[in-house]
Amino acid sequence: MEKSKLELALLKQRITHNHLPTSFDKLEISIPTPIHTIMDTETAQSLKGRYDKILQRTKVDMMQVYVEAAEVRANQCRLQFNNAINKLKENESTHLSDRTLTKVMFDIMIKRFNNISEHLVSVYKLKLRAFTKLRTEKKSN
Repeated sequence: MEKSKLELALLKQRITHNHLPTSFDKLEISIPTPIHTIMDTETAQSLKGRYDKILQRTKVDMMQVYVEAAEVRANQCRLQFNNAINKLKENESTHLSDRTLTKVMFDIMIKRFNNISEHLVSVYKLKLRAFTKLRTEKKSN
């Protein structure tokens, strides 16, 4: 659950810091050859400008799809996790003697979940600092 939530936040930060996934670089659509052969430079520039705007809008639309997909995935993971925890608690409350976790075992599981979440948050913060540093370096160049 935590991983998908952080992946969503990381994607949003990548967009904010203009450090898009490499798949967006492959979204290039070649400029129609006839544009380069147009003698009237004003018309050629106008068509080139329209091409650039369409390509930019397409990239923005794709970013929105990526973010929406990541949000849906994060919500699905959260629901799955909550359902699994609720099922575990329900099983514990029925006191099936051969399957019952002790309170200590249950607490250890919760601590482990928390440790994993904290580790993922640390990794996320490192990646965020890297994006911030890249952005700062780009501005200074």
